[in-house]
This record gives sequence, structure tokens and C-alpha cells, in this order.
Amino acid sequence: MASASKDRWATLLLVSIVVKAVTAIADQSIGQWTHIDNVPGGTACAARLAGNDIDTMLMINGAEQLILVAGRADWHVSGPQEVGLRIDGFELSHLKASAFNNIVLLPIDDLVVQKRLASATDLYWTLSSGRYHASVTGLGDALEWVRQCEQNKRRPTV
Repeated sequence: MASASKDRWATLLLVSIVVKAVTAIADQSIGQWTHIDNVPGGTACAARLAGNDIDTMLMINGAEQLILVAGRADWHVSGPQEVGLRIDGFELSHLKASAFNNIVLLPIDDLVVQKRLASATDLYWTLSSGRYHASVTGLGDALEWVRQCEQNKRRPTV
């Protein structure tokens, strides 16, 4: 159990560094995914999409679990959060997420949910502070890129 808690906090710290650094360096227009093959302060791969309402980020943690991240500059939360997520018309509620500063991290290990995410065009987050929308066209391609990037890093070098 201590290992899972340590992995969760390491993920939170890494994503916090990533979000701050990527926000500072990402020069993109709304609607285009940015691929990051070495997040600042680490070696993880990530895909980030700036949005009008919230930003979306995809990462794979050390346990090879998808982490879906929502971020917004004016959020100031921390700790465990119960959230709702609607993927197009598919509603999920009572999900366990972690919040840190201006990001909410939601682990997604259900393959059915991952498949729905891959074809999603819109995500609707329900948090204690309100409801938020992200247009996420291309999420499936972004997720595939993150997975391939992580696999390439795990291949043994000769």
C-alpha cells in the first residue's frame, strides 16, 4: 500500500511540474494537441490540449495506467476529489481523482472507458467547483502517441 501511495504522490509531483512547465513553453493554438516526449523535470511522455474552458492532458504512469488530467489556471484545490466525467453521451459518476493546485488527475484503467475516450469529441467534467467542458477531437491519436512514446522508452538499447 505504501508503494501505491508513493507512486501516486510521485505522479502528482511530476504532473504539477509538467503542467507548469508545459504551460510556460507550449506555443499552440486551441484545438491542437502538443506532444511532449520528455516532460520538463522528468522523462515521461505526455499529450496536452489547450482548451477554451479547461486544458486536457494525457499521461501514462509507472504502473502503465492512463492518467487523464484536467487543468484550469484559476483552480486551487488539493487532495482526493469525487468527480463526474461525461464522455460525449456516456456518463460516469463517483470517480476518485486527485487534485493538486490547478489540476485534477483521474486514473482510467477500465478498457471500455479508454475506448470511449479514444473516440471522444467532448469531455464534460463535474467537480465540486462546477461543470467544465473540453473539446477533445483527436484524443485517440494523442493517446496512441503517448503509448508509443512510452513503449519506445522502455525498449532496451543495444
